[in-house]
Amino acid sequence: MKIFRTAGLCFAIFFLYSQSVFALAVSEFVFITVPVQIQVNEVSKAITIESRNSNGVKEPIQETVDLKFTSSSGSGIFLGSTGKPVGTVMSKNTANRTFYYKDSKEGDFVLTIVATGRDSKQSFTVSQHVYIGVPMPKPIVVSPVPKPVATTVTKNQTKIEENTTASEATTTTLFVAEKHQSFLGKILSWPGKMLGFMRHLFVEG
Repeated sequence: MKIFRTAGLCFAIFFLYSQSVFALAVSEFVFITVPVQIQVNEVSKAITIESRNSNGVKEPIQETVDLKFTSSSGSGIFLGSTGKPVGTVMSKNTANRTFYYKDSKEGDFVLTIVATGRDSKQSFTVSQHVYIGVPMPKPIVVSPVPKPVATTVTKNQTKIEENTTASEATTTTLFVAEKHQSFLGKILSWPGKMLGFMRHLFVEG
């Protein structure tokens, strides 16, 4: 009886481990090929997805994974290297699955692949655009915003205007002072001039 309990416990531990090992090792599936642009009814170049760990490094899967391929066009076909429908199973210890795509409809469509662990039941979804008979959109280029320079110029102009105004005020003050000083000197010199004139008139005359 004790042996059966021990065996059952070991089986439970093994089952839980097999359920979690895939989740611990693989954290995402990604496309490692760029979006393709092809013509209607033309077979695309190879398109590849890859399983990776949390560090973004290629990581082989630790269990069999079932793949589901879908396209937003509804008329696309996913093919293998031989031209037959692509296989929907990734074997344990592999990390890549390559396929090809063909579509009889023109447009910009989204390819979606859902990878589900057969034992852990954990799923990953990855998507990418494909362009059938239409051009790929041009990348958006964002121009850098120039740094403002008006503030510095305005401050410098303000300082120049302030300095100019102060200089003009100083010059005006000095001119007025000199003018007043000259006028006052003339007034104060009048008594002396009158005294000299009287002396010349009465004494010398």
